[in-house]
Amino acid sequence: MMNLKRTISILVLLAICLMQSACGQTKNTVEETAGQPVQIPAVSYSDKDLQTDYTDPVMIRLADNDSTAEGEGVSAEGNTVSILAGGTYLLDGTLTDGMVLVDAPDADVWLVLSDADITNTTGAALYIREAKNVSLTLEEGSANRLVSAGEFAQMDSNNVDGALFSKSDITLNGTGSLTVMCKTGHGIVSKDDLKIVSGEYTVEAAGQGISGKDSVAVLDGTFLLTAGKDGIHSEQEDTAKGNVLLQGGTYTIRAVGDGISASGTLSVSGGTYDIFTGNGSASVVHTDTEDWMGGGKMPDMAGREEMPEGMMPGEMPDGMEFPEGIMPGKVPDGMEMPEGMVPGEMTDGRNPGGMGRPDGMMGGGFGGQIPPEAVPTGVIGTADTSRENTVSDAAAVDSSKGLKAGGTLAISGGTFIVDAADDALHTNADLSISGGICTLASGDDGIHGDGHVEISGGTIDITKSYEGIEGHTICIAGGDITLQADDDGLNAAGGNDGSGNMGFFGKDAFAADENAGITISGGTLVMQAAGDGIDSNGYLHVTGGTTYVNGPVNGANGALDYAAEGTITGGTFIALGSVGMAMNFDSTSTQGAMLVNVSGSAGGEIRLTDANGTELAIYIPLTSYSSVVISAPGVEKGGTYTLTVDGTETVIAMTDTIYGNGSGLMGGGRGGKGGRGGW
Repeated sequence: MMNLKRTISILVLLAICLMQSACGQTKNTVEETAGQPVQIPAVSYSDKDLQTDYTDPVMIRLADNDSTAEGEGVSAEGNTVSILAGGTYLLDGTLTDGMVLVDAPDADVWLVLSDADITNTTGAALYIREAKNVSLTLEEGSANRLVSAGEFAQMDSNNVDGALFSKSDITLNGTGSLTVMCKTGHGIVSKDDLKIVSGEYTVEAAGQGISGKDSVAVLDGTFLLTAGKDGIHSEQEDTAKGNVLLQGGTYTIRAVGDGISASGTLSVSGGTYDIFTGNGSASVVHTDTEDWMGGGKMPDMAGREEMPEGMMPGEMPDGMEFPEGIMPGKVPDGMEMPEGMVPGEMTDGRNPGGMGRPDGMMGGGFGGQIPPEAVPTGVIGTADTSRENTVSDAAAVDSSKGLKAGGTLAISGGTFIVDAADDALHTNADLSISGGICTLASGDDGIHGDGHVEISGGTIDITKSYEGIEGHTICIAGGDITLQADDDGLNAAGGNDGSGNMGFFGKDAFAADENAGITISGGTLVMQAAGDGIDSNGYLHVTGGTTYVNGPVNGANGALDYAAEGTITGGTFIALGSVGMAMNFDSTSTQGAMLVNVSGSAGGEIRLTDANGTELAIYIPLTSYSSVVISAPGVEKGGTYTLTVDGTETVIAMTDTIYGNGSGLMGGGRGGKGGRGGW
């Protein structure tokens, strides 16, 4: 191959909010800071990283107790072959129980694997103890294998726990294939930076599939990863490190833990991803039991934790009553929870967001984790490509998310199919989606950010979730989004949401937070939610876009639910739900909005026309409903409009900007400003 003398340098600047004009207002502290670009860490690929052609290598022929080298810098003792100097080394042959060791301080070492097959029953098959930089090339047409087939017996002060284990920076490239298997530890491990430029990789490991302590960066390649913990993992105490930066590649990941996990930034700009974690979203069942601490649904309780003695779903603890007019699910102003209990917790104070975990069950989505006694130790065999997990280690994982970041999670491209027992996309910080195609199924949240969640482009289809999109603040400025949720469709919470960590055990009982909120300024959003359609513990601002909410049919939830202010100034917005919790936008809105009690059926038609017969909005509902909130450009004070539902017409005279106020008394909304109250 030709030497590619070029350098690829990636420095991506992504805006967590696009511009203040799209998602920012001046009324809220969080929104005033929106629009500031976030710098994604840079990764560069040098000529050396990309180079796959070589000249005058030292030939190393591997054979049990008879390995040979044609050149300097190599020693062989028994079945341990040691590379002790810098240079280029080509390896072929087989070791049935041995190791290749690189121990070349401050030297650049280039390893070329050409049908090399190394198995070690007591340690790493390839161990890079010391070197300045290491390149590993898979020769064209070659099939290579590295296997750690037993328990690790430590040979020095380093904690070697991977079949391919490097203490140095390492880059993998080439057009050949590499199979890595590890019965009790990890697959491919770098304790510094790990780069993968090209090649075909099959990894089956009891622990992490691919791990780079400082970072994992992938330019391209094909990956089949089966892992008892995370598929791809990077973790560092230094918050500037622990990054996973993916530009391309084709990935099939079956992980008991997270599919892709970064303690720092996780950035994806391209590639194709098929990720299945835990036992998948189907392992988490949400029943129809209503109103446990707030109108949400209880999980399937068969064989699992029971309610505290004396408590039923939707009830307060003994000795405590709801004030007059207040229903389960919200803590009224001036009212405190019982001693030892905070909103969303069980009475023993265990887990925010709902139920305590059963003994022996780890977190990250009740029902989505595998109890330690139920998972086998790691096995060696052909990697399973079916949508189930067959490889694990005895240590239970604490998370089974699809993509997870401790810092920023940014997706600007790529195609994703994620089926996760826990959140499909999760970050402990901010999340940005500006492109790509995402099909997400989750046992918990489809998309979760503890901070700000921004969607400005791409196609997102959340086919299963407890809550669809969740964040402290949510901004939808573009994109094509469809979602189904067993509880809320959009949920803006006041602080770190318990359901992001503990699962779906009851609706979050956060107090109102004026800095939490939801802004919809563009894009198309179609949701079907069994809980609240749009639930904000702070503000709701709709300035544009097209939004269709197929909300709840039960009276304990509403299509709209906000606690501070709810305004609409532009866009087309139709929200369908029940009468009991119906809520309209408030009187500070500048575009007209009407709330009408009218029954309609799934598959029927909703049509809004003005006095001239001009069609302003039309929609075919996905669910039946008994109330509708509808707003569109052209709806204004003083106009007369006809709302046609399943062929029945209702004429509405807009004597004010807001028509109909709703009658619900519980939930995040408040009275006044045209929000709740009778009509």
